Amino acid sequence: MVNIKLQSSDGEIFEVDVEIAKASVTIKTMLEDLGIDEEEDEVVPLPNVNSAILKKVITWATYHKDDPVTPEEEENKEKRTDDISTWDADFLKVDQGTLFELILAANYLDIKGLLDVTCKTVANMIKGKTPEKIRDTFNIKNDFTPSEEDQLQSSDGEIFEVDVEIAKASVTIKTMLEDLGIDEEEDEVVPLPNVNSAILKKVITWATYHKDDPVTPEEEENKEKRTDDISTWDADFLKVDQGTLFELILAANYLDIKGLLDVTCKTVANMIKGKTPEKIRDTFNIKNDFTPSEEDQVRKENEWCEEK
Repeated sequence: MVNIKLQSSDGEIFEVDVEIAKASVTIKTMLEDLGIDEEEDEVVPLPNVNSAILKKVITWATYHKDDPVTPEEEENKEKRTDDISTWDADFLKVDQGTLFELILAANYLDIKGLLDVTCKTVANMIKGKTPEKIRDTFNIKNDFTPSEEDQLQSSDGEIFEVDVEIAKASVTIKTMLEDLGIDEEEDEVVPLPNVNSAILKKVITWATYHKDDPVTPEEEENKEKRTDDISTWDADFLKVDQGTLFELILAANYLDIKGLLDVTCKTVANMIKGKTPEKIRDTFNIKNDFTPSEEDQVRKENEWCEEK
């Protein structure tokens, strides 16, 4: 077994089987771009993932190392949220802050399976809930005034007429149109059960502004992600309350809009960069659901993947 060393943002180093590490497209690309041979004693830096989260990512990737590759046609199908395995469901019984950081780490490291299952977990937590209930679930402060709230929150089942090419920025919608055999001239309604009207409005606004963006070449997609390249327009667009930002991440994942998913995750990554877990909890009004003994137990359970 050939190991490589991964360094977390807080300097901790983990020795990991190279094939397990390559579950991350980001790490795989870094190894190739840096010309690191598997026999070399090089350290791969991961500045956007702290040690606690990296431990959990390694645990997930180790368990799933023998999973078959998902065929491309399956990747493009509408996502379900009721197919989470028992192991993944138990693995993701964590506090909200950890779950949120795992979503960001999965996006940064480009681990599709982990990103899908973490977003599905949150989608299940908010499914069927009103915006008020979602705020209660995640201890999110409502930053909207009543007038702003009225303007953004339309009734369930609101229908939006959208230019079909803008709608196709979503791979999910594009695939649904093809699978359902809906012609562009037909007056059919495409159901999006996992996105409420307030968030769908914002997604449409984002997709309309970015409709003429060039397609990112595949080699650029696979490069290590930066967090300092958010455009002024996107930065202003994402000056929203934390609940809206979180829901935009979930919507971008469900709708499969890569550009929106990247920029929302980068925004949150910048909000937590350099912060301790305690500061992150303060930033996002997240309650620490672990007792001191439970935190000690989590550390002990993950000692196996720490550097000896």
